[in-house]
Amino acid sequence: MTITSWSPEVLLINPVEGAPGTRGKESAPARYVDTIPPSFLYGLFHHTFPAEPTYYTMLAGQTRAAGLTTELVDGYCHRLDENELTRVVQMFDTPIYCFAIFHNTIEQALRIAKVLKERDPDAVIVFGGAYASPLWKTLVAHEQVDYVVVGDGEISLVELCKAILRDEGDPKKVRGIAWDDGKNGRLTPPAPIMDLDSLAFPVRDLLPLIREYGHGVSMYSSRGCGFAKCSFCYLLPYQAVALQPKWRARSAENVVDEMEYLYREHGVTRVTFVDEDYFGDNGESGVGRALRIAELLIERGIKMNYYVNSLVKSLVFLAKKQEPLDLLARSGLDTVFAGFESTSTNRLKSYTKPQRPEQYGLVISELAKRNIRINLGMITFDPTMSVDELKANVELAEEMRYYDLYFFTRTLVDFEQTPLGASNMSREGYDDLLQIFTRPSSEPSNALPMAASHGSINWYQEVASQHEFVGKRYEDAKVATTFQAMRLYASLLFDVVAPLCASEREIVLAHRDAIIENHFDAFWRCVTWAEQLDEFPSQFDIETWVLSQLPRVHAIFEGEAGTLDWFKRPKELVPGMGWA
Repeated sequence: MTITSWSPEVLLINPVEGAPGTRGKESAPARYVDTIPPSFLYGLFHHTFPAEPTYYTMLAGQTRAAGLTTELVDGYCHRLDENELTRVVQMFDTPIYCFAIFHNTIEQALRIAKVLKERDPDAVIVFGGAYASPLWKTLVAHEQVDYVVVGDGEISLVELCKAILRDEGDPKKVRGIAWDDGKNGRLTPPAPIMDLDSLAFPVRDLLPLIREYGHGVSMYSSRGCGFAKCSFCYLLPYQAVALQPKWRARSAENVVDEMEYLYREHGVTRVTFVDEDYFGDNGESGVGRALRIAELLIERGIKMNYYVNSLVKSLVFLAKKQEPLDLLARSGLDTVFAGFESTSTNRLKSYTKPQRPEQYGLVISELAKRNIRINLGMITFDPTMSVDELKANVELAEEMRYYDLYFFTRTLVDFEQTPLGASNMSREGYDDLLQIFTRPSSEPSNALPMAASHGSINWYQEVASQHEFVGKRYEDAKVATTFQAMRLYASLLFDVVAPLCASEREIVLAHRDAIIENHFDAFWRCVTWAEQLDEFPSQFDIETWVLSQLPRVHAIFEGEAGTLDWFKRPKELVPGMGWA
């Protein structure tokens, strides 16, 4: 780690993300991008992965611009599991510790904050971020949390830190701040809406690590979503509590100024935009701005590839006009995350998505003509879906030749603050399901569903409760069976390829393609098996079926295991929509 000061005024802490089905070194959860060899991902999306914690780097840019010494510790970039992260942050002599949380880092952040508070009761603990804002009442009820920043943090956090450290006002009167008043919590009026062009550029402390890992450098060019109605999305409750507009953006000139700085001063040739919705609306402020960015990149001779997140409705608009897509491709756009979410009209209606499945073909074909790859946004599994809807989701991915290791385990996550989450959680018996599913204990390994190594399975204590939770949560037993089996299969497949993570060599394309095709085949075999069952099978039956599939995976490397004959140095992959 490269730290300028071990006694900063502000320390920004980003716990490593973890979720059931993902595993990292030893017992530590890890982001899914770190659970399979980079060679699997170079041709897919490894180089676009937004590993840089952009929210933190933007906050640090503002706090430093305000004269506050600030350091960042990032669980992923610094390769720190929870125990290591807890140890490292205790090495700092810092008055203010800040955590921006996600749904799968809340518990970890609270545990680390508790350790910090026990060590130094006078330390100030601040939580914030888009997931924290709607949960401010829940968070301030924890004795280790002093404040929650609600809404954008650039103004509120700077004002809060100055009030605490420089006696510049009352901390509890800072705009956009929540705290525990001993009753139901107190929330101040929101901070004013910022002109995004007025913000300092993000700090780039982590840039050397990002480039070493081969990921894209992250940037924000806008905030919010031009649609902002999807029933499962965290933006709805976030914008409501923080009184944020649906979508706002930096000017094209300001965005390209930062890209030019990265290109000319740091030699950066790839940027991943982490905007929730890069194109915003289909008017001049949205698509028009994106096209102006493209024009400026060409005019200034900035030879940079970039990745954006988009709604399908924006891609349909661009695909019908075609010429804008040509301009975007010429300027360096080569990958788009597209929120298809489902191939089912009924599912799309329940998600309040502004698209139709019959529009997907146009988007796929027009992007393919320009060698713009699609990173598929798909809710593969939904608790209320039918098995036919599940199969249609996978068929689309297979037709697009899209793959990542956890595509077959993606499931809808219920957030109580969203319309769809509230609806699902109001179903009869849902509270009983939550009692079945025990939250992770203080030991990180207990948060993981299984540990498997070449056919020898050791189940952690939580697997039985998880199995019962899935069986009761899913309305269709065939869908529940497939989900559980594919989750275990992904874990076992990881064990086959995990030893390659330590190698700097590449997997030849033939082996990579064989593993991918085998994963799709395993899904179809699993669905066929599940459709023959009358009820949700036992944990043992699922384990037995998955183990029966292992020989097919090992056969890929038969006669070559233990040798380096099938390794090759990095080679250029064939461009296209997927892995071929």
